[in-house]
Amino acid sequence: MICRIDHIGITVRSLEDAQAELEAFYPRYFGGPWIETGSALREVSVHQPSRFRISLHGRPDSIGIELIEYPRLATATSSIFPWYVSPEALPDDLPRLKSAVRSKIERGREAGTFSGVLSQLSAHPVFNAVVVSVEDPAADERFWKDIRFRRIVADDDVVVVGQSSLLPPFENRYVVLFKTDRTVPCYTDAEGINEIALLCASCRASLDAFRHDVFRSSVSAFSVNGNEVSLGYLRSPSKALVELMSVRRT
Repeated sequence: MICRIDHIGITVRSLEDAQAELEAFYPRYFGGPWIETGSALREVSVHQPSRFRISLHGRPDSIGIELIEYPRLATATSSIFPWYVSPEALPDDLPRLKSAVRSKIERGREAGTFSGVLSQLSAHPVFNAVVVSVEDPAADERFWKDIRFRRIVADDDVVVVGQSSLLPPFENRYVVLFKTDRTVPCYTDAEGINEIALLCASCRASLDAFRHDVFRSSVSAFSVNGNEVSLGYLRSPSKALVELMSVRRT
C-alpha cells in the first residue's frame, strides 16, 4: 500500500553547502555518513556510484526534501520542480496555473536544480505539489492512478492528480503533469531533482503489484538513522523516477 508522497530528491555537488542554504527554509532532521549503494540505485544512475550521502529536511506543512551527494555527477536533465496547488481554486484557476508552469518550464532546466528550488522557496517556502513534464498526459495519468492518485482537473495540456495521505498529517498532495514536446530520462546521480519518493507499507509489495509495463528496479535495503529503509524505482512513461520506499524500525 502506498501511503503518501514523502519527499523529492535533489542531487547536489556539496552536501554541506546545500544543507547550510536549505536549513533556513527546511530544518534538517538527519544527515549521515557515506552509504554503500545497492543495486537499485546503480540501475537508475549514469555512473553507477559505489556510495552516496544524504541529508533529510522537512517541515510539517510541506513535502519533504532529501539532498543527495555522489562522488561524481552527471549533467542535469530533470524538468521536475516543486509547486503549490490551491485545490479549492480549481478548475477556475487552471489557466493561471498553466501559464505560470509554462513560463517556468520555458526558462530551461534551472527550475529543477538546487539553486532554482531555493529561489522558489524564497518566494513560497511551502509546496504541496510537484510538476512533471510529460509527452503523453493520458499515459502518465494512468501510471499515477495505479499508485493511488486520482484526477483533480485536466485539459489537453495539463492533468492535476492528487493523493490523500494515509498517515498524519492527513493532507492532500499533488502531481501536475504538464505536456511538453520532449522529455529525457531522470538519473539519481544527475544534478537537480530526479526523484519523487512515495512512502509505502512495503516497497517490494508495491513494486510487485504495479501493473503497467514500465521499468522497475530491484529492491535495496540501507540502514538510515537506526532504521532499515528499503527502496526501489519505477520509471514513468515520460521517464521520471518514482522511488518507492518503506521503513522498518530496528
